[in-house]
Amino acid sequence: MNTRVIITDDDVDFAQTLQRCAQSAGHETVLCSDGYGLISALNECHDPALVFLDVHMKEKDGIEVIEDIKSLETSFRIRFITGGVDTHAIAARMIATARDIDVGTTLYKPFTLDDFRNAIETDLPLLQDQISSRLRTA
Repeated sequence: MNTRVIITDDDVDFAQTLQRCAQSAGHETVLCSDGYGLISALNECHDPALVFLDVHMKEKDGIEVIEDIKSLETSFRIRFITGGVDTHAIAARMIATARDIDVGTTLYKPFTLDDFRNAIETDLPLLQDQISSRLRTA
């Protein structure tokens, strides 16, 4: 079973840089420019996904998308990314956690590509643990 890295950010150049970084490490990636694209990608994705989700986007931002993704059947783990106010990132984490969505540590822009690679390598085993736990209880 493959794990996809889904990058959701309305800054296309930034998202493409992250995509190239993830692909160079051998990860299959999907780019989304807003929350609507993320919801669609998760609905179409039958493999687990590690989601990097910008908190601040013009169309369906990271906070707004939480309600729509909480009931999806796909296994995923979210890392919020933001260059904005810390309170929005904290609110996004709290809302996601309250809805039992698996959330990693927020990445604050600007972050390095090494920070991004480390986030992927840290979160992939946690996503696999989440999947294994679900299989044991099913």
